[in-house]
Amino acid sequence: TQYAEIGQDSTITADGGTTFVDATGFTITVASADAAKCSKLIVTFVSGFRVNQATYTFGEARIQRSAPGTAVDGDGLIFGTADANDVPEIYDCVVNVFVDDSLGSGDHTYKLQFRAGTMYPRNSAGRITVVGVK
Repeated sequence: TQYAEIGQDSTITADGGTTFVDATGFTITVASADAAKCSKLIVTFVSGFRVNQATYTFGEARIQRSAPGTAVDGDGLIFGTADANDVPEIYDCVVNVFVDDSLGSGDHTYKLQFRAGTMYPRNSAGRITVVGVK
C-alpha cells in the first residue's frame, strides 16, 4: 500500500472545456518490482471539494495511469451543482476508484485529473492510495 497527500485549502485550476489537467500533488508511482508481485492495482482517491461558482458550476475528476505504456483513463466522476444562479457553493465528497488489471512492466504512475473551473479541497487533506492484489 502506498499513498500521497495534498494539503487542505489547496487550489486546483482546471480547464472549463474538454481537457483534463493533472492535479498537483496527486501523482503516485508504484515501483516495477512491487507491481510485478500483483495481478491488479486498485487506486483510490478521496477528498472534500467545492467548485468556485464564479468559474464553473460543476467539475469532473478521474484517475489516469500515465505509465507504463499508453495512458489509460479511469471513469470520470461529476460533482458540484448544475446551476450557479444565487446558489451557494456546495462541498462534495469526491471518491474515485480505478482498478488496473492490465499491468505492464516498468513503474506504474497514477495521477488524479480534473476538468472544470477552479476547485478547492477543504477541511481535510485529500489522499490517493494504491493497494496491490495478488
